[in-house]
Amino acid sequence: MDCAKTKIIALVVFLTGVFTASAAVEDEMNAIKTNPEYIYGEAYVEDSQGAYQEALGNLVLDCNIFRESKGLAPLKAKHIIPLTEQLEQHLDGVYNTLVYLTKDKVLKIKVENAPIPTPLPAPAPQPLPLPLPLPVVTSPEPQTAGQPDEQPQSALQPVVPTTQPGGVNTAVPMISQQVDPDSQDVNTTLAMMNTLLELKPVVKYFKQLGKITQNGNTMSLSDVPSDANVILFDGLRGVLAVLSPSGTSPQINYKSGKPDSPANYAYKFIIWYK
Repeated sequence: MDCAKTKIIALVVFLTGVFTASAAVEDEMNAIKTNPEYIYGEAYVEDSQGAYQEALGNLVLDCNIFRESKGLAPLKAKHIIPLTEQLEQHLDGVYNTLVYLTKDKVLKIKVENAPIPTPLPAPAPQPLPLPLPLPVVTSPEPQTAGQPDEQPQSALQPVVPTTQPGGVNTAVPMISQQVDPDSQDVNTTLAMMNTLLELKPVVKYFKQLGKITQNGNTMSLSDVPSDANVILFDGLRGVLAVLSPSGTSPQINYKSGKPDSPANYAYKFIIWYK
């Protein structure tokens, strides 16, 4: 066997090992994401460190949503990092990173001197609505020959599910009956959201479309890049304001279309994006 053939065989063996390892990582990632015992954060970024930081930020956000549902104090990244595990694969020029831990570990984390979130108050009983008058039924007008039947257009067109590397379904969930992310710009759409639970899947969807390139969450404005838009939340994760970057003068509230400032709000939580 000559030298050239030996090199070719060695290359084939090497590539086979690489593809096998990548498939094994992808299978392990999918096993974590479909296991209800885990909470995870995931990211697709061009550099490994950036992918880890973004995945960690998404994990912190999901952990705090889960803890809030249990009446527990919110966490910071420093509380979670020692308990996390990480998987990573390199796909088509980007790093796919998954950072995860079990829900049991999330519940057992103790936060000293942290205020316990106030549970939502029970809704006040509402009076029963008066019955509406019966509609007047009229016979439909005959159609003119040659005119096609007109079908009512839905405000939100169905989105065909697609799959990202790693088996991630990128089909957008039902966001709002009045919102179509494909026809709205990012700021206008996010300004229509009223809660974190409504807003979070929209942010993820716009990232998958490439309309949002970076995002993060924090408790302090000092951690927000000056060229990033800012979403302010109250203690119950209701949206208070969606503001243009602090580097713009004046800052604009996309909800009202008027100049505004974070100083006008008693916010408890921030998501930034650009």
